[in-house]
Amino acid sequence: MLRQLSRTLTNNASRHRAWLSTTRHLRADPWPLPHTPEHLASTTTPDDVTPLPPLPRPNEAQDTLRARLVYQSRKRGTLESDLLLSTFARDQLASMSVEEMREYDKVCLRLPILSCSLLHH
Repeated sequence: MLRQLSRTLTNNASRHRAWLSTTRHLRADPWPLPHTPEHLASTTTPDDVTPLPPLPRPNEAQDTLRARLVYQSRKRGTLESDLLLSTFARDQLASMSVEEMREYDKVCLRLPILSCSLLHH
């Protein structure tokens, strides 16, 4: 009985080893390190994808608009733009008119990413 169990385990092990050796693509790292070619290839956006248009907010109240702009100025995604825009929003939004706030929303917050050249000025 022990011999039969031993043979069964040996046969199963060799069968699994053969299965693993033929599935190299399944053994690829599912979480490659950042900035490796595998990671960069999996995180690029195709050029033919158009960005989603911003949500229209036709009847947004002035206080709601100001609160949203303050929040979005702090949560852009990069530290540099967060620091620049949140400091500007803290200092300037309280004195802006509704039209100026809408212009700030269009120009600064709806851009995908602030370019590096803008950050250096």
